[in-house]
Amino acid sequence: MRVDLTNTFNEGVQRLNMWRGRYSKAEYPSKLVMNIFYRQYAMGDIWNTTIEPSFGKLKGTEKDVLSAFQKLQMEYSQNSQKFTIGNTLIDLMNKKQDIGGLNYANNIPLINQAQKGDNAALEELEFTYLYKFLSNEAVLMWAAFGRCGYNKIDAIAQVTGAVIADQPLDYSTILQILGQIGISRTMDNLYEPLPNLF
Repeated sequence: MRVDLTNTFNEGVQRLNMWRGRYSKAEYPSKLVMNIFYRQYAMGDIWNTTIEPSFGKLKGTEKDVLSAFQKLQMEYSQNSQKFTIGNTLIDLMNKKQDIGGLNYANNIPLINQAQKGDNAALEELEFTYLYKFLSNEAVLMWAAFGRCGYNKIDAIAQVTGAVIADQPLDYSTILQILGQIGISRTMDNLYEPLPNLF
């Protein structure tokens, strides 16, 4: 991967360790999945208002990729607050619709297994959290290159170092592409399971 996500990976691991200390063993798996979907829904929600315009009306409005990335992180953070109001996130999760290639229904068995002390199920949830956390940060970095004047395909090359054929890109597709050609490599190089919780 051309963009170094080592610091982002370490931030994700720090979050996992923080949540392990904050929540009981019984509630940690469900809280972990809620955090995964919180980010997925918040990113999906800004796709049309923030990410896509980075390659349209906001294309070329920034000169520095890092400052564009920080602006995108701020825009994500401000927008994501609406998912903390009332039962908004829970209601969306209970609809069991795909968001960015994930479906809450597919995680329920893993949550149940992890709550019963299955360390392998918990590791799968933690791996998923890290993978999606890195993928979504890579989407913001990809959009930052758009704001610096790159088109969508050239921005993928800037983030991953890989050149792909031109194709339509929606939130699920860009997550899949960045995951397969960038995040997977990062995870292969950095990922080590956390100590067993049970």
